[in-house]
Order: sequence, then structure tokens, then C-alpha cells
Amino acid sequence: MSNSIAPMKLSREQIDFILSPKAIRARSKEIFELTKAGRGSFQIHEDRLRPTVDYVMSVIKKNYPDGKIPFHSRWGHFRAGGVNRPAEMKKLLLEKDPIERARTELDLVITSVLLDAGAGAAWSYKEDSSAKTFDRSEGLGVASYHMFLSGVMSSDRRSLRADSEGLKKISVQDVETHFQVSGGNPLVGVEGRVALLNGLGRAVSDSARFKDGRPHRRLSDVEVRKDHSCASHFARGARRFWIDLARSSRSGWARWIRSGSRRRLETFVFGRRRFRFACADSQALAMDDLFTY
Repeated sequence: MSNSIAPMKLSREQIDFILSPKAIRARSKEIFELTKAGRGSFQIHEDRLRPTVDYVMSVIKKNYPDGKIPFHSRWGHFRAGGVNRPAEMKKLLLEKDPIERARTELDLVITSVLLDAGAGAAWSYKEDSSAKTFDRSEGLGVASYHMFLSGVMSSDRRSLRADSEGLKKISVQDVETHFQVSGGNPLVGVEGRVALLNGLGRAVSDSARFKDGRPHRRLSDVEVRKDHSCASHFARGARRFWIDLARSSRSGWARWIRSGSRRRLETFVFGRRRFRFACADSQALAMDDLFTY
């Protein structure tokens, strides 16, 4: 008897849900409930919750005794070392209108996040302007910031934007140059980072969803409104952007990055392969052109 599961026909609404951030919480909750019931592949020890909370609180109090904890975000990494790089970037965009400034900032953040997989313990980045050295996520953030400012992500290789043609042309040499990679300063997964930017370039070349070939395309859906619908309007637009990016990303972005003897899947990716999506009723949906690794 065959154990194969026949593919199921899904509606656009069902696929949109699977591709949305909301699906992550929904599926995580189902896994949590299955685990509490003693089913599935995980174990939960709720008696260890309180000691874990106490430990986390002790670390927070040690590092932030005043209780002022900065947001962990890409914008936070851009301020590493006490340098307010976002403010510096705003000065470069003073002649642009507010919407174009926001579009440029989205181009920066999206590309920077894609370059943020683990750097490895041996890599660091020295910033010329501050003479400070950064490693890990802060270093990747600062390096990607300066790489963006160089204009290399644009089709003309000088403008402050990321666009389809520029991203598709990003090379290993580009990343190695802007991230100061050398034999004595190795960066884990350079080829994988290049593949992610190239894949983003191919994704935003879908003119039906990204009309000007830039990652910020969906900003028109999230522009600030003066009424009370601003927050929900932004949330809907951000969700639509994520789904559009997922739908547009047809090329393989999966990369196993080898670090020593370990293998780590650094980032979810897209590709034209079949995978199985576990459902609450233990069925599985076999789909093409969705997340795979």
C-alpha cells in the first residue's frame, strides 16, 4: 500500500493564508497544543517555565538596570556603536518627498535583513567613518547599510535604491568587497547571501506585483493615513507585501550554510519544489511554488 498523499487543490485564499505571517502563529499554537497533549515530536516541561523566566529577568536587569530596553530591530543595528546612521541617511534624502524617503528606507531594510544570516565567529567589519569594529548582527547591519549607500544594489550602481536589475547583478565579489571579506576575515555563506539578493531581484521583476521593480512596491498599500484606520491599513498592506513577495519568488533561495561541522538552515526560502504542509487534522497538503528547503 502506497503512503503517498495525493495533492489537494487549494483556493487562492488558502494559499494566501499559508504564505502569511498569521499562519506562523496559527500553526505554532497547534503544535503547542499537540505537544501539551503528549503528541507530536516535541516535549514541553512547564515546570521549567518559572526558572527560565527568572533567568531571563536576571539577564535583563543586569544589562538594562534602568529598565530602558532598546528594540531589537534592524534600525537598532544601524545605530550600533552609538552612531545614528538612519539620521545620516535622512540627510542624504532631504530633497526627496516623504514617500520616496520611506521607499528608500524599505529598500534598505529589506535587503539588509536578507544579508543577516549568521556571520561566523571569525568575521568582523571595521567602519571607516567611526573607526569602530563590529561583528555578528551589528556588523552585518552596518556593512549592509554602507553597501546600500554605495549604490551597488541599483541598476546604475550609484543611486540610493535597490531594484530588480541591480539586485540580479550583485556578485560574490560585491559582497566580499563591501563586507571586507578576506582570508583572515572570513564571512560564512557569502554565496548564499548573493543568491538571496539575486532571488529578490528576480522576485521584484514581477511587474504585476512590483511595478517599478523595487522591494518597496507595496508601500502604496501602507502609506500613512490621517484617520484612525492607519494601524489596520498598515497591517493589511504589510501582509499583502509579504504574500506578494512569496508568490513572486520562484527561484530557489534555500541555502544550507556550513559552519564547521554544523549545518544550519539560515533562512526560509522559496522554489519550485513540492513540500508537505502539516495540518491540524494530520492531513498534508502537497503544493508547488511555496516554501521549501
